[in-house]
Amino acid sequence: MMKKIISIALASLCVCGTLSACGESNADTTSPVQTAKTWEYTQATNIVYDCLGGDGSVMPLLGFWSAPGDAAYNGQFFPEMKDDEYFAAVQESGVNLIVQANDDGKYNDVVVETTLSYCDDYNLGYYVTNRALIDVGLICNKNELLQKTQEYAKHKSFAGYYVKDEPMPNAQESAVNASIKTIAEITEELGINAHQYTTIFPYEIGRFSADPWTLYPKYIKDIYEGSGAVNVQYDIYCLRRSGFAYENFYTNLTMIRKAAKEMNTSWIPYVSVSGEDNEDKDYLMPSEGQLGWQVNQYVAFGAKGVSYFPMNSPISFAEEVMNGDTVAMFDWTGNKTEVYYYVKEINKQLLAADEYLMNATNHGVIFHGNMPGEQYLKDSEVIEDGEFRELKSVSGSNAFIGCFDVYGKTCLYVVNGDMEKDASLTLRFDDRYGYTLIQRGQKANVKGSKINLSLAAGEAALIALK
Repeated sequence: MMKKIISIALASLCVCGTLSACGESNADTTSPVQTAKTWEYTQATNIVYDCLGGDGSVMPLLGFWSAPGDAAYNGQFFPEMKDDEYFAAVQESGVNLIVQANDDGKYNDVVVETTLSYCDDYNLGYYVTNRALIDVGLICNKNELLQKTQEYAKHKSFAGYYVKDEPMPNAQESAVNASIKTIAEITEELGINAHQYTTIFPYEIGRFSADPWTLYPKYIKDIYEGSGAVNVQYDIYCLRRSGFAYENFYTNLTMIRKAAKEMNTSWIPYVSVSGEDNEDKDYLMPSEGQLGWQVNQYVAFGAKGVSYFPMNSPISFAEEVMNGDTVAMFDWTGNKTEVYYYVKEINKQLLAADEYLMNATNHGVIFHGNMPGEQYLKDSEVIEDGEFRELKSVSGSNAFIGCFDVYGKTCLYVVNGDMEKDASLTLRFDDRYGYTLIQRGQKANVKGSKINLSLAAGEAALIALK
């Protein structure tokens, strides 16, 4: 059973203010509101999961590594956390897909079935790990995989299989590609929208150093192209005590985004919610602004979801968490950490805006102001003149503005470009329009030829023209 120790300070993080945007402050109520132009629309690349409603309109928000069913580390037993209280807390956070690599059906399929049943009850999706079926990225027995998939698919929560975390370059790409393809064939044969979970290494200085702009894209495509994968997933940890790794952040973003577009698939990045662990002492626990800046910028560039790592403290991190360091959304005893509440507020916005974002085609991003790391962007469709369709100018604080088309209408995802400071922005348009504004998970209808926005550090607002 999880402990219920939540401080007033942490609980207060859940309190949401009112919408901070408005139309013209001195609006001319006699001037007509124009209908925004309908532009040529290219169908968005989308992800459809039966466990998330089956229509592709819900953004997948993954929690990698959930509560262990039965675990110990150096003689210290982790408490049992698989209960209604835990899964209700996951649902409340907005995480809707669980990747559970440490519950392995090869050794304890009962735990897998138990987790699937809990996820059924709380409208969560669950990627199954079963190394008797898929081990080190290889299909062990196709017929057995087909049979077990039929059994697992009786649960509405079944999202598919965990295949491989970080396939080794020049060693495992072809095997993983074949496994993803086999899973796609089986799920298609069974008529279910279940998929697979494979996350790749990030671009890092040294790993693909001989020719990074050739070798890393090849690594991406060798794993995913032609496999039937619905998204490209990659991990990266840029928030560090030694400083934010802008070069890695933007190099990865550029390469992944470009490769996914060429393969006509979507992409989902990792976002670290981890502090110091036993693998890297340089990891930094994110503030709300630092976490929101990363998540919302990915979305502005067209990501169709995000994966938070770790949701629970992995057993291998136990030594650090027992010393009191925070390394996850839930600590090793099952308590919610401060990062849990940051994730909850960010997800509230994403799940309010996903009916637009999941049906949106990204046309690029406007960088307004002096943005750190901008020099590392390459082939990423930055809109240099600061204009997009009806949007004619941006003034005020630093900002990223994702420019989208949603069924032929203009949609903007405006992100405060600062991880630490609040932002004030004004967006001016070529006429008076009506807009749907979504901020902090709340929707409002506004109108005018300009919109004023006040955004907290790392915060975002969606503006959809009518």
